[in-house]
Amino acid sequence: MKLLSTLAASAAISAVLAGSAFAQSTTAPTQTFNVTGTVAAACVLGAFNGSAAVGPITVDLTPGDANLFKITQPIIKVGPTAQGGCNDGVTVGVTKSALGMTTQPDGSGYDPAVFQANIPYSVAVLWSGPSSGQSNTTTQQVVVASNQQIAIGTGGAFISPINSVISIPATSKAVLAGTYTDTVGVQLAVF
Repeated sequence: MKLLSTLAASAAISAVLAGSAFAQSTTAPTQTFNVTGTVAAACVLGAFNGSAAVGPITVDLTPGDANLFKITQPIIKVGPTAQGGCNDGVTVGVTKSALGMTTQPDGSGYDPAVFQANIPYSVAVLWSGPSSGQSNTTTQQVVVASNQQIAIGTGGAFISPINSVISIPATSKAVLAGTYTDTVGVQLAVF
């Protein structure tokens, strides 16, 4: 056992001395070569974990009130989350399929000067990452306003949950009864 320990120690000392001799030699010819590889720029976006169910939308039901059937209190709803990221600069696009959530009236008729069959809303998409050209991670966001259908933002490479927030403002007209829907799209692309 002692012989094996002595041989291992001798081998280690010889390796150190040989490395030292090699490093000290200035007359040995030396050449270099490069090692290269490429990583493709890409973005990954997982599925959102559900939908943004706002739930029952409260309207004013006070008889004789000027706000009858109007949304008088803004509604903010934290929406679904997805996992995603890009290994290069990113362009984030957010779209709504309409300017608001819409419903199909039941066919009984209504005066469009008094009632509306759409509910405008804004949607914000947020993630943690640097701004374009920066290195500090902060909260980044793209917001599609209630009067827009698309918004685009940019940022740096990131890996983060991608969160959404839906905001419904008060309405100036009365809101028809019905189920209101819209579809939000989120796209990540390298730039």
